[in-house]
Amino acid sequence: MNLLISIIIPCYNSERFIAPTVEMLIRQDISDCELILVNDGSKDNTLSILQQYEATNENIRVIDQPNQGVSVARNNGMLAARGKYIYFLDSDNMLTEGTISHFKQVITEYSGCQMFLFGYEMRRNNATYKSYVFPQFDRLTFSGRILQYNFLSKKLCCHICSCIYDKAFILENELTLKPGLKIGEDVLFLMQLMFKVDKVYYSARLSFIYQIRDDSAMQGYKSYSNTQYEAYTEWKKFLNPIAEKDSSIRNYVNFFLLFTYISNLRYYLRSDVKSKELNKRFIADGNIRCKKNFVGNIFHWIAMKMMMLVPLRLTLKLLKHQ
Repeated sequence: MNLLISIIIPCYNSERFIAPTVEMLIRQDISDCELILVNDGSKDNTLSILQQYEATNENIRVIDQPNQGVSVARNNGMLAARGKYIYFLDSDNMLTEGTISHFKQVITEYSGCQMFLFGYEMRRNNATYKSYVFPQFDRLTFSGRILQYNFLSKKLCCHICSCIYDKAFILENELTLKPGLKIGEDVLFLMQLMFKVDKVYYSARLSFIYQIRDDSAMQGYKSYSNTQYEAYTEWKKFLNPIAEKDSSIRNYVNFFLLFTYISNLRYYLRSDVKSKELNKRFIADGNIRCKKNFVGNIFHWIAMKMMMLVPLRLTLKLLKHQ
């Protein structure tokens, strides 16, 4: 059987929400798809639930591995995938009705693309928190360079679960998610793809729903740590050498790094825990605030200019955490 899409779902202690996610997928048209459920060493009843679905659905396969993190779980899922295309979904998130059929239609019609982007939104308590649907790009195919410009300037946002990837292209270019990076590994993976792909398709149809949970590693401001700052460091390591070699994209890289630097700084200042080590890292990287970077929209620019006026050393000192 020729499979079109491999849907890979990493699971860690997901017994509370994996069943609704799998049921949602089963209700859609997965006739030429496979669901690869990767149990990442869960300590609860997750594995038993996954095995029950595997026993009753020929489209479902379970991979059981020791706990190694979401990156390794997704990488192992990719290696086991038999579909022509890869789609990642988190164990607690959802697709809108008819999305799998829409995926199939798009990737069949635009088979020359290596990457497909779809509209998505973030929800908290069933209410829309942020929407990332961009009608101006709907049904457009564009080159990797145009994608890079729009992504880095925040004019086009995507999530690892709002994209479909050509599996052969990923394997040929040896693209994987970085093991050990607990936060931001998905953005790093997307960056790597964006600087490799030749042709991308965008659909503004709302397809993916990111559910914000209060216990998520990305939510709240009380526990900002080196783990979160490490994501910014990895993005910087990847982007800076590109900007140094190519002046045409330098301002876009500077904008993206400044935007993420200020976002991290804002979260850190609002968190309950501070450290001398993080203070030093923010101060050491503060020179990004002085680089030429105006490529985003005016609202981003104004917000960042206001944050740039913050006297960083004095602020951290007044907080009595330096």
